[in-house]
Formats: sequence, structure tokens, C-alpha cells
Amino acid sequence: MIQTRIRATFRGRTARAAAVSGLLAVVSPGFHLVASPLLERRRVTMKDDYPALLFGDPLLALASGVASWMARDSPVMRSTFRWARVAVPTGLLFGAWQVRHEVGEGRYTNAQASSPTKLWHQYVVYPVLGTIVPRAAIRGLSRARHHPVGAVVVVSATLAWSALVAESLVHDREGHGTFDWSSNRTSRRVQPT
Repeated sequence: MIQTRIRATFRGRTARAAAVSGLLAVVSPGFHLVASPLLERRRVTMKDDYPALLFGDPLLALASGVASWMARDSPVMRSTFRWARVAVPTGLLFGAWQVRHEVGEGRYTNAQASSPTKLWHQYVVYPVLGTIVPRAAIRGLSRARHHPVGAVVVVSATLAWSALVAESLVHDREGHGTFDWSSNRTSRRVQPT
């Protein structure tokens, strides 16, 4: 009886951790991989897209899933919803500030800044990942002594993502296609100056 209860609990927690990882992988880069060719009519390539998005965001999904599994008895979801009251508005404000800053610097054109993938990244990815990832990591790493291998995975994946973000800041890429919302189609591709 005790073994059955332990197995059921483990399966439920493992399923929840897998669900967290899967959700985050769909949020980013999943949407980008689908929307770029369908809406912006451009292929996702290593030359044009940021490694932080293509490889780093799945690493964050892995880190969050492992951290959620490590947290086990911690009330991760309940505290995540409380955390969301601060993290979601902060993510939205950061997304708005960043896109304005990037257009002002000439990193993106207005057509790129209003593309579906850029809007998704700024106003969905930042609030969602900004809510789930830090909270899961904090809760999971608080139990690191019980799960040292999990802690190594969480820290390593997060550091790898950080390195990919730093690389993205140094090497500009197209990153997002262009989109004309008035005609609901891709506008002429224009590289920022």
C-alpha cells in the first residue's frame, strides 16, 4: 500500500514537471518555429535567429521542469500565482520598454517590432517565463541538498541560457520577420541599419 502511494505521488509530480517543461517549450521557441514560416513567410535558421531563443529557451524549460520536480512538496503552483501578480506586469513593462529601445537603437525596424513573433516574445514569453522560471528555480533549488543532480541540471541549463543571451547581445541577427497588419501579410523584408 505504501509503495503504491509513493509510486502514484512520484508519477503525479513527474507529470507536473513534464507539463511545466512542455508548456514552456511551446511558449518559446514553439510559437516562433510555427509562426515564422506561416505568418512571416521566413525560415527559421541559425544565421537569422538567436541561439538564446532556439536553444536557450528550451534549456529554461528543462530547468523549470526539473526544478518543479525537485520542489515536490513545496507549494510551487500556489506561490507561483502570488508571484505572478508582480512578475506578469513587470514582464509586460520590460517587453514594452525593450521593443521601444531596440527600435530606437535601430536593432529592429517598426515592421519587425510589430511582427507576430516579436509581439509574442515581448508580451507572452517575458511574462510567462518571468513568472514560472524564477519561482520554480527558487523552490527547486531550495531543495538542492535532496536532489544534487537536479540542482546541477537547473544551474547548468540556466547558465547556458545566460551565455546564449550574452552572445545574442554581441551578435545581431534578423531575429524576426516583418509583418503588415493592415493587409495581414508579410511586408518587404528590411534590415535595420
